Amino acid sequence: MENNAKPAGGAQIWRKELYSILGAFSFLYLSITTVFFYIRRRRIADIRYRPLRLNILNVIASITLCVMACLRTAFYPDFPCALVNWPAYIGFFLYCSSVTCRVISFTWIAEYNLAKLRLSIAYTPSLNLSNLSNNSINNNFNNNSPISPGIKERLEKDFPGVKLMNRLKMFKHFTTDKWLTYWIIFPTMVMALIFALVEQLTSPNLSIIPLSTNCTPAGIEYIPLHILNGTFLILIIPFLICLIYNIKDAYGLRNELMFNLVSGAIAYIGYFMIELVFPRWKNYFGSLMLAWVTFIICHTVSITIPLIQSFNNKVHSLPNSIKSSKRAIKRSLSTTKRNNQNNQNNIVIGDGKSKRYLMFEKVLEDSELFERYKVCAAACFCAELVIFLQEYQYLKILVSHSCTPSNKEVLPPPSPVLHITETGHVTFPNNSDLLNTSTTTLVSPTFVTTPCTKSIAETVTAASWIPMPFELRTDYSTFYETFFDSNSDLAINFPGCLLSDIKEMVKEEKYELTMYEEAREEVLNLLYRNTFERFLKMYGTEIEKKGIYNKG
Repeated sequence: MENNAKPAGGAQIWRKELYSILGAFSFLYLSITTVFFYIRRRRIADIRYRPLRLNILNVIASITLCVMACLRTAFYPDFPCALVNWPAYIGFFLYCSSVTCRVISFTWIAEYNLAKLRLSIAYTPSLNLSNLSNNSINNNFNNNSPISPGIKERLEKDFPGVKLMNRLKMFKHFTTDKWLTYWIIFPTMVMALIFALVEQLTSPNLSIIPLSTNCTPAGIEYIPLHILNGTFLILIIPFLICLIYNIKDAYGLRNELMFNLVSGAIAYIGYFMIELVFPRWKNYFGSLMLAWVTFIICHTVSITIPLIQSFNNKVHSLPNSIKSSKRAIKRSLSTTKRNNQNNQNNIVIGDGKSKRYLMFEKVLEDSELFERYKVCAAACFCAELVIFLQEYQYLKILVSHSCTPSNKEVLPPPSPVLHITETGHVTFPNNSDLLNTSTTTLVSPTFVTTPCTKSIAETVTAASWIPMPFELRTDYSTFYETFFDSNSDLAINFPGCLLSDIKEMVKEEKYELTMYEEAREEVLNLLYRNTFERFLKMYGTEIEKKGIYNKG
């Protein structure tokens, strides 16, 4: 079929060479960066929240569409329509479905972590009064005070926080990249191949013999494709934007996905503008080149930048005292070894801490900044770490009372200043003096007898040598089930040796008051390494107002 379209730019040799080179560059750039991204995936900070299958399928769609866009522009108006039909159906169907699945997966992860945070905020742990016999202490506590998350989740399924968590858990299986790939993307691709095949067999504009190059955007062969893109543009994109609009994450994943959605919509509108309003531009700048620009930028943001950052990621080392302490706290079932370890702790604790780590401790010891650290931890998708510190303080209350019955300073923590709604919206009180250092320091879960940066043994000296009181075993067991049981919603990924040691102690019921000390050190390690840098970026101003941090 003869194509009567006439180029407006005279000789086309420059355009063929330019866009052919651009097509080759696109293929190499997208492919090579993706291969290196896969190789270095373990060094990418947020790889756990970037579903690998979905990202790779997204890259395959980008390669298909970018190469097709460059070649069509290079050889316009003589590019075969059949070579537009197949890449267009495969590429656009794959791109739209993979981006949608990435948003769904990310939304679930973010909402699940916010649910954990809401659980801890709404139900701050307090003393289990049935374990206490001191009447003066009992009188200081409200009998309606909520109990610890582990007990709460097992016994009170009607609590709002638990209801929200249970609703999210119902969809956990359906938001994994494996399920989304097999049950959403694969069926979508089968549908795309069927549409492309039917159009190839029935449309004369897609004939190969004779070769057809008369491709029109309003052709009947592209109606299913326009229906998909129109539905994605008008219905799905606004819905996906609503899903992630209020989400805050410390890795920038929400902004990355938002850019993918908005730029894709703009490129699709630009395609029709060039095809229908400015057709002569196609001799210089093809109608699909706006999509090419979008795919290249989105790939750079999603793949290339995380890849580059994997070479530049700063890993702040722990102070020597913490490293020595971690070696010293290795758990043993022997009482003799336990005493030796505590002697070693007394020697190394407090030595060799860097200024940065001291700043980290001061932040955790400040009640108001601790509330903000909860938000930061949720934004880093590790809310269970700060909840661990909160629950550890709960154990410290019990140990303090059990070992020093006359202690009158043990007070219940009040309601925290942080508020989280059902939708995950985080708010702080509108008080300009909240961060003023002259105001009275608020009591928080961090302040029980000592801050969460201090161990039980440092708080109650007797805890390092007295046997475990029988009435505390249930609470220690609950703590284990909450943070060490792999089936728990708040389970932490502790090192295997630490986990096996504690599991053995619990299994043989050889509890120790200081049995969770190494776990506490590991949690502080994870927070310091993985979240403190982001906390400084999120709340640097608040820290400066406290006089803890000076950017200069």
